[in-house]
Amino acid sequence: VAKSMLLRIIERHELDGGYDNTNPLSIPTALSYNAVIRCCANVPIDFDVSTADEDGNKKNIYVRDAAIDASFVTFDAMLRSDVVERNSATYDYLIRAVTKLMPTSRTQGNIIYALYTKAREEGVYSEAVRQALMDASIEDIGEEFAKWFQNEVKEKDVLEYPQRERQNSRILRYQIGDDTY
Repeated sequence: VAKSMLLRIIERHELDGGYDNTNPLSIPTALSYNAVIRCCANVPIDFDVSTADEDGNKKNIYVRDAAIDASFVTFDAMLRSDVVERNSATYDYLIRAVTKLMPTSRTQGNIIYALYTKAREEGVYSEAVRQALMDASIEDIGEEFAKWFQNEVKEKDVLEYPQRERQNSRILRYQIGDDTY
């Protein structure tokens, strides 16, 4: 549902002129995109064996796969958008979605590391992103991830990172306690 709502928002924006759109009511914002990712990160998933159907497949596998798909399709749409920039909430929610929806594996660790790197490149690395990484507990994935996690996330405060890696976190900020997020 969240993904279809986002696609309708994007379609309305395109119909109103896309990049040249001057209608403030149909220009998507980071909040529009982040709402979809947040919805995916908060989807209730139960991987209990007792919820298996007749074929032995877990009922929530489809929900999980749809949530992962919606998260990354939304992130891709933000990357390609002509009016929206990613903010710290984008990376916070996407890291939480990957942590919750993907099995603990090297692939999960690589994706989380790539999101961490991208947040730093875009200058939106903030305390919210750091907290999402802390909650991810990716040190269980392997020795190299544990070393990176210990040195770069656990032991380093956000203010210890160069200014260019966190400079936009106040401009493109989101407040953790803000009800709109």
